[in-house]
Amino acid sequence: RLGLNGRIDWGDAQAPRWSGHADLVDADLAAILRLSAGPQGLAGRLDLGLDASAAGNSVAGLVYGLDGKGLVAVRDAALSGIDLAAAGRLLADPGLPGAFLEGLRAAFAGGSTAVPAINATFAIADGIATSTDLRLATDTAVGTGGFTLDLPRWRLDLGLDVGFRAHPDVPAVGLRFDGTPSASVRRLETKALEDWAAARAA
Repeated sequence: RLGLNGRIDWGDAQAPRWSGHADLVDADLAAILRLSAGPQGLAGRLDLGLDASAAGNSVAGLVYGLDGKGLVAVRDAALSGIDLAAAGRLLADPGLPGAFLEGLRAAFAGGSTAVPAINATFAIADGIATSTDLRLATDTAVGTGGFTLDLPRWRLDLGLDVGFRAHPDVPAVGLRFDGTPSASVRRLETKALEDWAAARAA
């Protein structure tokens, strides 16, 4: 369900100012990401609230001048390409550091994870959306971080630090996405976890 309301203020400026509010409720996230050339591999039900304004005579001008704020919530989600439950099982019995890290990288490169909730608020300035309170929660793990989405350049920079509920003493795994949203490069940051595994095996 989509609800929209807005106004156009011509004023004395050369370009009109557009402002509005949008509510998107119980939308199919996978379909929206596919239609918008967004990140793939994430499905679920999406709720989005947005207040935004921009001035311009063209689509490009409006995007570059977009300001506002909003919130996003995803429920009953499925994330493909990451198996956090498998990573949690590895932490219960790490074994030797080399085999443990190999298994961990495999868990962050395949399988899937059920994600009951993803939440974030964001602010938009000059067409760039920024969040510092992104939170992803599963039965096994909690990820916290943020993102920057540059709309004019269509570039995403997203980072999550993933910690495991049953192992609060274990360092978090850094998960980073950078590049075009539909084909971003995924990187794992495991240095702290590697040090922990080595110290445990010593």
